[in-house]
Amino acid sequence: IEEMILPGAHNAGCDKKAPYTASNETCQDVPPYEQMHAGIRAFDLRVQFFSGYGAGDPRRFQIIHGLSSGRTFKGDILDAITRFRAANGGRGSREIFVLDVHERKNFTDAGQREFMELIKTWGREELVPYHLRGFAIPQLMALGKKTVVALDGGVGPDFWPRVEQQWIGYSVTDPNELE
Repeated sequence: IEEMILPGAHNAGCDKKAPYTASNETCQDVPPYEQMHAGIRAFDLRVQFFSGYGAGDPRRFQIIHGLSSGRTFKGDILDAITRFRAANGGRGSREIFVLDVHERKNFTDAGQREFMELIKTWGREELVPYHLRGFAIPQLMALGKKTVVALDGGVGPDFWPRVEQQWIGYSVTDPNELE
C-alpha cells in the first residue's frame, strides 16, 4: 500500500454541495460519495471535535477547512464508504481507501478516544494495521483489510502515521504536468 499511487481529494468534504460553504474554503465540487464514484480513493481530511453534541451524535466530528462544512466524519466519510462498497453488486468491496486525517482540531483526550473507537467500531475487520504496510493488495484482500486510516501522534497499531503531503505551490495543475 505504501508504494501505491491513488487518486486523492484535498480537503475532501469541503465541497460546493456541503451544507455550509465559503468560497475561500471550498476545495471540491462534489461530496466524498460522488468523489468515490469518480475514482477517488485517498481522502485528505481535517476533523474538528465538537463537545457540545452528545456522545454518538455524528456532529461531534465534523469536516472542516477553517470552518465546518456541515459534513460529518461518520456520515459523509465512513458511511459513504460503506454505501460505496455495497453499490454496484458489491464490486466496490474490493477497493482500498486511504483516510488521511491530516488535522484534528479541538480534540480532548476523551474526544480522541471516542474518535478512535468510532473508527474501530466501523471498520474493525477491514482496517489495515501499520505492520501490514509491506503486504501486496491480493494479500490484504485475502485478509479482508482494505481501509488505511492515517493520523499524526502515534495512536495505536490500527492506524498509520500521517501522510506527508507536499503542495505543488499553486492551485491549478495541468494534466500534462502530472504525467
